[in-house]
Amino acid sequence: MVNGAYRRPNAIWTSYNPSTGEVMAQAPCCTEQEVLDAVAAARKAFPAWSDTPAIKRSQIMFRVRELLIQHQDRLTELVAKENGKAWGDAQGDVLKAKEGTELACSIPTLMAGENLMDASAGIDTNLYREPIGVFAGIVPFNFPAMIPMGWMAPLCVASGNTMVIKSGQYGRR
Repeated sequence: MVNGAYRRPNAIWTSYNPSTGEVMAQAPCCTEQEVLDAVAAARKAFPAWSDTPAIKRSQIMFRVRELLIQHQDRLTELVAKENGKAWGDAQGDVLKAKEGTELACSIPTLMAGENLMDASAGIDTNLYREPIGVFAGIVPFNFPAMIPMGWMAPLCVASGNTMVIKSGQYGRR
């Protein structure tokens, strides 16, 4: 998906259950041009997204959190099957994704600046936090929920940045 639109893939990557060898899913392989297009789309979306009020971005993160909770068991099942993880390990991966999203829900507070009056004689300091642009993330196979949703995307996007995520090309086959 690039710029909100699905594209017909040139090649397909197949994910297998490592325990049984059954096909779990198929996903498109992107060309170099499609990656460049995704970055261009993220760059184009950045000005409007970064101007979106932090409280609105927070509300979107709350909705993402609700969806993670609503689909927690299914996501856990997918992580367990695709990675050959025990249920508890897979569930931990998904719960960390939820925790990262919960932290991003507090973005209005996290993005607040700081002022220190009279830091030194006649000197005031001001700290401003603002979005800076497009980020890229490559997600390793072994923590497919925790790393992108627990560490990367929620805080990046809630902070007003845009992001392009790519799954790692190496891992369980």
